[in-house]
Amino acid sequence: MNLGDARIGVVIGVKVFAEFFDEAYERGLIPHTITKDAGAHTFEVTLNRPEFRAVAKENRPAYTRLELSGHVTKRSSVIPTLPPSLDEDFEVSIKLGLALKPRSGQAPLVVFELDGIDEPPESLELTVLFAAALSNPELTGALASLELDLITPVVEGLEPIYYPKADPPPRDAWGTATEVLVPMDSSHWAGIGIFVSEPDKDARPALTSSPLPALMGLQFIYSKSLLNHVLEASSKEQVGKDVGEGDEAAHLDSLSLSMGSDSIQIKGKASKDGATITFEGPVYPSLARGTTSLIMDTSEVSVDVDMPWYYSFGYALAAILFFVPGLNLLDLALLPALFDAGAAAAAAPATVRRGLASGLADGMSALAAGLAVDLDGSGPIDVDSTTDHLAVIDGNMLFAAQVFVSVVESPIVNASYSKLQRRFVEYELADGRKFLYSELARLCAKGKVVCPGFHDVEGKYMRSNPDSTTANNLGDQFER
Repeated sequence: MNLGDARIGVVIGVKVFAEFFDEAYERGLIPHTITKDAGAHTFEVTLNRPEFRAVAKENRPAYTRLELSGHVTKRSSVIPTLPPSLDEDFEVSIKLGLALKPRSGQAPLVVFELDGIDEPPESLELTVLFAAALSNPELTGALASLELDLITPVVEGLEPIYYPKADPPPRDAWGTATEVLVPMDSSHWAGIGIFVSEPDKDARPALTSSPLPALMGLQFIYSKSLLNHVLEASSKEQVGKDVGEGDEAAHLDSLSLSMGSDSIQIKGKASKDGATITFEGPVYPSLARGTTSLIMDTSEVSVDVDMPWYYSFGYALAAILFFVPGLNLLDLALLPALFDAGAAAAAAPATVRRGLASGLADGMSALAAGLAVDLDGSGPIDVDSTTDHLAVIDGNMLFAAQVFVSVVESPIVNASYSKLQRRFVEYELADGRKFLYSELARLCAKGKVVCPGFHDVEGKYMRSNPDSTTANNLGDQFER
């Protein structure tokens, strides 16, 4: 995966926007029928449900378009009883994509942009009709109201990293680019990428396909270059300090942190009372599903020491990884559990919303706010989301979240039970989605997810039907 000079990428699933247009059609925000008086004639257009998709054609960049179909009738306005002079089905594709709207001194907004007809209908008369419709102020005004402020939180996060002791440049000076990314295979979905680089650098990545996993709607990508910049600064900051607690603290003599292909590589040396401890190996990060908390697997870090303070030094390593300026790699609330190999991601508190993945949380909020527009006064379209997982690919760290515009309906087929918490902590649906227990219950309570045969209890946990008592009865179906 090559991000070029881009430091952070935000990939929004094309399916998120497809569901947005689907919801707009369902609510009548996109009209089902249109009547247009053209003087001597009247056009009556019946629209089917629109389709928004990414298109890749040979020898040209991928793009997105809105595909419309339906039926059109043209009648005489002077003699309405005459047979229609035009009475046929139609299909037309309109280029509709995301663009960047500049703002003086501020990061640009992400907006929808119409770019004309991509594939016209067979009838020339209909082509002229649709071309005129694309310039309709009501349509262009409605699209103009869809503004996503996704880049501001990205730049806010980059400023203290690259300009820790100096005033950062204006936010409109940072490099930005958008790119439509088609899926590399059936396990990935098409996405629209928004990328940010340092000022005076090209933000356009060398990506040729979408890294967005299937079922995910939003992805934040931290580049290897950015992570190494932060990890190197953290290493220099901590060398020469004491790590550990009380009488068992050791002096950190050397430390190296860098991104490997699928992990964070750590190497260092510490000393105490004339003895030396060395440590080296990969640290595998994972995201506690449904939270913005990271868990670090250090089980493959090799530690060479014969002193009794070795055990507590593991917690000192946690502190080393925590104090990373700018990105805050770990959540402080999780430190006691980081070196417990059996600590399950689902055990992390669902209310935690900070750490490295806070950028993902900011993106989720910005996306929801940008799409939650009230086009007709009946109330905004509701968008919800939940964090899912992270992956390290070629040294880049990718955080993914599920996004819900339309309702997902799928039964629970598996549940993971925690003996420590004495509850089911994670659910898996038939479509392959996985949820932290409290997140699935919350989304069910909001009506974004429907699990046939199951129901939520006050948006806190799930039960199986048919009874409505509050006792947890999932143990009757799933192994504890």
